[in-house]
Amino acid sequence: MSVDYDFLDDLFSTAPLDLILGHLKTVDSRYRELKDFAFCELRDWYAPAGWVASGNEVVATIQSFKTGGYEATIKNVDMQSFGNLMSNKGKATGKREKPEKQNENDVIRSVQRAKKKVRQLIKQKGCDRLLTLTRRENDSDSFKSEDEWLEDFQRFKRLCGQAGIELDYVATLEKHKKGNYHLHAAIVGHVHINTVRRIWWQVVGKGNGNVDISFKQHQTPTQRLAGVARYVSKYITKQIENFDFNRKRYWASRSEPLEKPKKIILSSQDMAGALAELAGVLSLDLDALTKKVFYFGKKAGESTGAWFNYEPSMQLDIPF
Repeated sequence: MSVDYDFLDDLFSTAPLDLILGHLKTVDSRYRELKDFAFCELRDWYAPAGWVASGNEVVATIQSFKTGGYEATIKNVDMQSFGNLMSNKGKATGKREKPEKQNENDVIRSVQRAKKKVRQLIKQKGCDRLLTLTRRENDSDSFKSEDEWLEDFQRFKRLCGQAGIELDYVATLEKHKKGNYHLHAAIVGHVHINTVRRIWWQVVGKGNGNVDISFKQHQTPTQRLAGVARYVSKYITKQIENFDFNRKRYWASRSEPLEKPKKIILSSQDMAGALAELAGVLSLDLDALTKKVFYFGKKAGESTGAWFNYEPSMQLDIPF
């Protein structure tokens, strides 16, 4: 019997060698591409052969990155409601009125979307170190505003470019208790700290600010990416009370768009079983995976979701 493993090959086509495509091909695939569902066309969805929507599916979403590796999220999805929503998409009549004031839940969702975007952008770019720009400010009346910081950062980037330093970055501001800001930027590759410090002094005045670059030499490349992404994205959450609802919370240099995530409807109905099933699909060591997984949500005492970031230590050894 011929089995199509193309979706697994595509999933890891840009991943590092330790994802072992040959090993993945030993998996007994029970999944088929779900090209249409509830009269709507789907892309990159997969389901067990003979699957019928029950309204209580467990779906794994796999987001891969250009620089290698991936994130996986497992959560409950009501596929019947999802199908109805997709079928009716674009059929609504009338213009939706914009609320005069955003409620707290809207703000929280906006922050969470920005946090996820920052985390995934950093992994897509391969940002492996953290650049921090500070300035000496003692008088609260003269603290630089967000707009002034952005203007100075733009000038800093232009001067870096003139010096032959092309920054590939994802940046955000951190507001301190006394009211002034620092700027944190996840960047790609080595830059000479004395050079960028002199450039920053051209912007703020010599001795009126400082530059710090953090690079975790003892970590693996995957751990560095995850660590930098986690560090920068946490400042997005800290900004929840400092930024207007529609104001951009981060800035980034241009990058290739993320690949469309793969979504796999799993046969298991509980989170523990779903995690074990996905480990089998991805040829991961379940014990190693279990130590790294993060569970979220609660319903009737059980977790309703799980998330993990791929690390090479999770991969099963090649059996040949």
